[in-house]
Amino acid sequence: MKTWQIPLLCRCVLALSSVSCAVLQRSEPSGSGQTAPSGRVEKAGVSVSVQVIGADEAGDIFGVNLVQRGVQPLLLEIRNGSGRQYRFAKANVDERYIPAATAARKAYEHPLLVGGQVIKRIVGSVPDFMVRSGARHKPPPRPIFNRTIQESFVKEEIADAEIGPNGSLKGFLYVRPLEPGAHLSVKLIDVQTQEPLAFDLP
Repeated sequence: MKTWQIPLLCRCVLALSSVSCAVLQRSEPSGSGQTAPSGRVEKAGVSVSVQVIGADEAGDIFGVNLVQRGVQPLLLEIRNGSGRQYRFAKANVDERYIPAATAARKAYEHPLLVGGQVIKRIVGSVPDFMVRSGARHKPPPRPIFNRTIQESFVKEEIADAEIGPNGSLKGFLYVRPLEPGAHLSVKLIDVQTQEPLAFDLP
């Protein structure tokens, strides 16, 4: 791995350091004029929190306004304070879910003229969350290949996993842009009973 790549979500933490994640409250409007809601719901000892990243924060983290490209990034965190074991799968989250590789293509693909035909390739600059630098520092653009971008988006995406007692899971989730007042549905499955535990986040 190159020294300018990072496997962690520290860029997101820095960019969102000034944004409070309150329980069932919406934050102030982002620079795009749209609200960036934050929500946290707790049920049966399990808490699910989501930060819908606004346009300004998305620009700081990814180096591009993902919402304008048809991708809304979310920071999703699940904490299991119960004695049960739950299974999380992105396919059970929301019908607006976009796989990370698809999100990368939407975010960074550029039309190129090759042999008289227009094709789209993911060739651009390194997203800010992949760059080892200080807060709010804008690094010079670095060439990056398709596979590197896709792998980075997949690595930073929240994983499909089982969450045991006192365990947690955190990462990016990409969905289609949210309508005003839209809620996010998150469903966990009890590994032993196969019963769903559903959350509805504002």
